[in-house]
Amino acid sequence: MTCMMCGAELPVTSTLYDARGNAICVRCLLATQTGAERHPASSMTVKSLAYGGPVLGVAGMFFNPVLVMSIAAIVNGVYVLRAIRHPDTAAHLEDSLEKVKVGAIAGVVLGGITAVLTIMSFTSK
Repeated sequence: MTCMMCGAELPVTSTLYDARGNAICVRCLLATQTGAERHPASSMTVKSLAYGGPVLGVAGMFFNPVLVMSIAAIVNGVYVLRAIRHPDTAAHLEDSLEKVKVGAIAGVVLGGITAVLTIMSFTSK
């Protein structure tokens, strides 16, 4: 018998099976389990970042030295929008995926608005 993932020969006494019933070696099984546990955690991080983007944008209206808050809100939103394109992350966020998208877009827009307002206030002086 061979491992479904890496093709290594498996002795009958140490054959393991994954969730789908495929024969798999210990190394590949541990790798898939580690990856499966990582995605929910990273999904929650993406969700938290998505809701933090608008907060950064609004905070930039009151305190925005050298456009730091504006840039942080924009980069944060772009990161979230790129992260939710990953199928596993999107699958774990399926119930709140639209809210995450709206939060990320709102962060980018607010970051852009605060950047423009900050630049305009510096140039008018």
